[in-house]
Amino acid sequence: MENLYGGEFDRLLKEDPDFSALTNIPKKKTNVPNIKELNNGRFTAPPQWALDKDLAGAVRGLQDVGVIESADMFCDLIQQGRHHRLLKTPNPTLFKEGPDSLRFWQALVLLWSIGLQEKMENPFNKKMKTVAGEAFSKAPGIKALPRSAEKAIEYVVEKDMNGHNEQVCAGLHVIDGLRCSFMVDTVAENIAVGRRLEEQFPVARTKNSHQLDNRSYADRKYNLVFRTTIENIGEVAFLCEVQILMRRYIEIKKIGHLLYEFQR
Repeated sequence: MENLYGGEFDRLLKEDPDFSALTNIPKKKTNVPNIKELNNGRFTAPPQWALDKDLAGAVRGLQDVGVIESADMFCDLIQQGRHHRLLKTPNPTLFKEGPDSLRFWQALVLLWSIGLQEKMENPFNKKMKTVAGEAFSKAPGIKALPRSAEKAIEYVVEKDMNGHNEQVCAGLHVIDGLRCSFMVDTVAENIAVGRRLEEQFPVARTKNSHQLDNRSYADRKYNLVFRTTIENIGEVAFLCEVQILMRRYIEIKKIGHLLYEFQR
């Protein structure tokens, strides 16, 4: 695998005149004041019902974003941790500590966030296709609740969140729920897609692992602010993650996955 990635690196370095421009793009750049500000609550107000521990408000809020459709559905959710769409495997422990617990409200905020992003997904994908429709590669859907919940718990510690209001909104720090990728064949296309993204969306953070000291897998990631209007809700804005992938690197990565599966 090292030889394959290294070979592609050497080819780009030798044959592609734009490769030096790609490697000169900073490894990481952020346009927010600090890591705590890198969250969806900066752009769309967190649900007040979660801050107030208002259970009736939570029911209305989850109905508004399409997460629950009936009282029975809500009861199934909090009593059995069951949701036909967002919890493929029921998780009875998710809400077992009750409405006096932090975890209870964190999970509801995450569900609200996922429901809102599901409503944003179609306009998001349509807008991204206008950036470079021929390169638009993958829209894997909104990140699932179980993994988002794990990340939210990690962020409480990682970002040193204190107090109920910060910790209950930890799920809003999961900023790769709304996501897609572009796959390109040349470095010039890679740079062009990135430039179009920067022209059309506010950029919160960028990462570029195409560096001269990296002879392994590499890609580019953007955390952008995507804003749209949702019927009966109004204007909302969430952070999203957009990847720009070089086709040959992805082909090599797939070979690696096959080798890993064979080894297992």
